Amino acid sequence: MKKERKKLKNVVKNKKRCTALSFSNDVVAFVLFAIVSFAVHWFLEIIYSHSICCNWVYHWENER
Repeated sequence: MKKERKKLKNVVKNKKRCTALSFSNDVVAFVLFAIVSFAVHWFLEIIYSHSICCNWVYHWENER
């Protein structure tokens, strides 16, 4: 009887460990997704602002 109880306790412990691991994996995936999306947004912002800047300089040179 005692051995069966011990087995059940171990099974419950293992299940808790698995849920904790899957939760941390979800958090890591979310953080990575947030970082990547921010980096892509920042990269596109730089390209876009740089092209506007170049167009503005080009326009200004032509008007002179």
